[in-house]
Amino acid sequence: MLKNYFKIAWRNLTRQKGYSFTVPIAWFVISKWLQSYAFRINIHWTYFVLPFVTIVIIALLTVSFQSIEAAVANPVKSLRTE
Repeated sequence: MLKNYFKIAWRNLTRQKGYSFTVPIAWFVISKWLQSYAFRINIHWTYFVLPFVTIVIIALLTVSFQSIEAAVANPVKSLRTE
């Protein structure tokens, strides 16, 4: 059951291709913009990939925890309190 959940979650994450299109565009625009300054710095690709990976990990952990908590919970207990 848990294996199927992770398979579905991973499939949904890989379908979201917007990030793969916007990162190169954002990197190019930011690099060109920063080149106009007197003190030049380079933008490394990790500034884009690491936040994305962090967000994906946090989202997967949060959804996984909530799903497992709901699956393990006793339905009679929650129906009693409603």
